[in-house]
Amino acid sequence: RREVQRMTGRHASVHLSTTSIAPAADGRNVHTGVPPRSAKEFASMLGWLDELGLRDEYPESFFLEMGVARGGVQMSEIRTDVEATAIFNAGREALRFLADRLDAYEFFVGAQRCGLAAGIVYSPEEVVADPHFVARGFPVPVHHDEIGRAATHLGLPFVCRAAPGGV
Repeated sequence: RREVQRMTGRHASVHLSTTSIAPAADGRNVHTGVPPRSAKEFASMLGWLDELGLRDEYPESFFLEMGVARGGVQMSEIRTDVEATAIFNAGREALRFLADRLDAYEFFVGAQRCGLAAGIVYSPEEVVADPHFVARGFPVPVHHDEIGRAATHLGLPFVCRAAPGGV
């Protein structure tokens, strides 16, 4: 029974949350996605920080360690459990911390390796040239009789072999 607020690139909620759009080290914007929630995701993020030699530089690494130890956090705990909220927020801030130190593509690929949904804020022209999207068949040529040639279009948002589709 309360009014929700729209938040760019995120869900609508009665509670404002920290923005998920962040500048990467190369000046491009990235969408940091949903912060880690499971123990596996927290462990993966800690591994990423270790791989980059940044764990000791991130001041809230101990909250990520707590996320592993307690088995993750549930979205229902956010705002009602102080510890869960601190752990969740540390995960979001860790993504911003990493984005600040990596170029956009390195951030994107690193997040994907960790099992975290994150992305680069691209123009349509950049999406069809990105190796990740090309490899998964997202840009597709579509023949147009009216112009006598094919033009590249954005394809299906996900691949589902059990229910194939096309443009």
